[in-house]
Amino acid sequence: MLDLEPSLVIGVPEIDAQHKVLFEEVASFEAAVNAHLPYRFREFLTYLQMYARTHFEAEERLMRDVGYPLLAAHIHEHSDFKRRLQSLVPKWEVESDSPAFVLAVHGLLHFWLADHVTVSDKRLQAFLRTADSTPLSDKPSTTRRRGR
Repeated sequence: MLDLEPSLVIGVPEIDAQHKVLFEEVASFEAAVNAHLPYRFREFLTYLQMYARTHFEAEERLMRDVGYPLLAAHIHEHSDFKRRLQSLVPKWEVESDSPAFVLAVHGLLHFWLADHVTVSDKRLQAFLRTADSTPLSDKPSTTRRRGR
């Protein structure tokens, strides 16, 4: 799996801390699977659902605050991940930690880290580094408005 490299840090402490924990949790999952050790799938799925809810809310709030032009597409990616994750819960209830289930979880996580975090979140990172990306709540209300 991937590591959270410095190039993936977007510069927003709350988001970066959440990404760091996600990468650590995925590394723990992958290490257990590779070592053929029992894994705490129910707890992991619960963590991923909580992560999706809290992290996506924080990220989407940030994107709204800075007027991120790719917000709708990013939200769509978040919704797709939540849908795909939710579809794994009944699969786990039936299959537990079967090889097919483990492969499904691995595939979802690999896609998410390789595609969303390293591509879509990098686009957000680039946008945040532009001069006019300070959150609107941090700008003086009368002197600097978006579009001026």
